[in-house]
Amino acid sequence: MRHWVKDAPVDKVIDLARNDPDENVRYRSILILGEIGDERALEVLEWIKDNDEGENWEGEPLKYTAECAICQIQQRLSSAASPAPPPPWAG
Repeated sequence: MRHWVKDAPVDKVIDLARNDPDENVRYRSILILGEIGDERALEVLEWIKDNDEGENWEGEPLKYTAECAICQIQQRLSSAASPAPPPPWAG
């Protein structure tokens, strides 16, 4: 999955996560959105968290997967906004 994620068309994956009739396609799309980390996905992931009653093949509600993806994206955004500490030798 990681190989595909770097080239994933975000808009298409967002559409699949929200609209595909197959719960497993929605589940995998949610996972990919979390891996991509694009903030454009946050709105649809919030919608899924609040409205999608689907489950993956193991019976885990998709809303929990969406919550995890939201956290992944928020962490990526916050670490991108935080400047990296200077290396110890930079004095």
